[in-house]
Amino acid sequence: MELTGDGGGKVPALAWSLRGRNHVARTLFSWFRLVACVLGVSLRLVEVNGGPGALLLDGQQRLIGVLALDIAGGQITSISAIVNPDKLTHLGPVADFRSLLRPAR
Repeated sequence: MELTGDGGGKVPALAWSLRGRNHVARTLFSWFRLVACVLGVSLRLVEVNGGPGALLLDGQQRLIGVLALDIAGGQITSISAIVNPDKLTHLGPVADFRSLLRPAR
């Protein structure tokens, strides 16, 4: 299992890929716990690049990030998290990620 993140240096993201189910699970749990502190955030299941994924949206339905899952043999083999606003703008309005995190701290 591998987790990669792409913030493009514009928003907080992983500096390197994480490997191992436990490590990935702990990191995702920490991220979702942080995001849950932001009122109105929701996850919408969608197809991403032909596979399962999700959009993370703020309270005004602006895009925070995209998660794309790679599955093989019925198991998740990798997760890509894209939060780089430059790579999200073609999908619609993008949230100001940094301002969303300020109230959570």
